[in-house]
Amino acid sequence: MNFEKDTENKIDLKVANFKLLKESNHPAVSIQIGYMTNQEDRLKPQTKEYINELALKITNGIIAGREMMEESN
Repeated sequence: MNFEKDTENKIDLKVANFKLLKESNHPAVSIQIGYMTNQEDRLKPQTKEYINELALKITNGIIAGREMMEESN
């Protein structure tokens, strides 16, 4: 797994060669949002606030990834 720094958004990006993503015919992302074996992580998705926060972070991550792809082309 490779790590890249997105200094504008102050996040670390992990880049890996997963079959799920590599063999897709369309742009794809794999997102880990928690561990179902962890009681606290398992309960978080049940709150509207957490779902909204998660959706915003996923959206920002996709936008940042797309911008990185556009800059590299």
